[in-house]
Amino acid sequence: MLQNFSFNGSRQINAAGYFFRYETASANGASELLRVTADGQDCGELLPGDSIELPQDAKTWQLTPRVATLTGSVRIGRGRVSSSRLVGTVRVVDSSGDRVNRGIAYASSLETGGGVGVRTVHQLLNPAGSGRVVTVTRFLAGLQTAGVIYWGQTAQVLTNAHSGGTNKRPDMAASNSIYRFENMADFPAGALYGASNMASAIPLDYPMQDPVVLQPGQSFFLASSLQNGMTATIEFLEELL
Repeated sequence: MLQNFSFNGSRQINAAGYFFRYETASANGASELLRVTADGQDCGELLPGDSIELPQDAKTWQLTPRVATLTGSVRIGRGRVSSSRLVGTVRVVDSSGDRVNRGIAYASSLETGGGVGVRTVHQLLNPAGSGRVVTVTRFLAGLQTAGVIYWGQTAQVLTNAHSGGTNKRPDMAASNSIYRFENMADFPAGALYGASNMASAIPLDYPMQDPVVLQPGQSFFLASSLQNGMTATIEFLEELL
């Protein structure tokens, strides 16, 4: 006979059986790992859908979630059950919500004025020796007057430091990358990836189908046409190498 039991945080269940199945879980995006102990013997950490079959009955089952707010249900008893259904929460592991919860999603923004005979250039720099890889996923940029927005890659470090990246999860660490800027007569040394003619009142929102990946010492830049100010936001991911 199999019995269903619910849990909300840690729970001890007194039920005889040799079969245990972790049925469902709810953790609001946090870890769903559940450590199971049978008669004092550690059976490891399970995820929804995992099961244990012991050689003989256990009488006491201790459930210890990795996250104290985890809730869910388990099945304990004699006999076993199987199903081809997917049990629990199914999600794309590399989804945007997962990246934010892991604390690797960032954004940086800045507004700067133009000058006579110069371009406004903004830069997201992955500093040399950072030990991180930066992936630029999207940018938004607008001009003070109608003109052209350019974007590309450079190893040149611009003169002025603005800030590091702001983590999209406020309780997680700030970025190691640095947002920099400079008014320049030409583009920084490097490679241009693209350009777009823009009206002053319509910002360019550019999600990157193929992201730009920056190793330590490399940077992504945005540049305006001559004598034009620019407001820009760069969104990116930052992970350990």
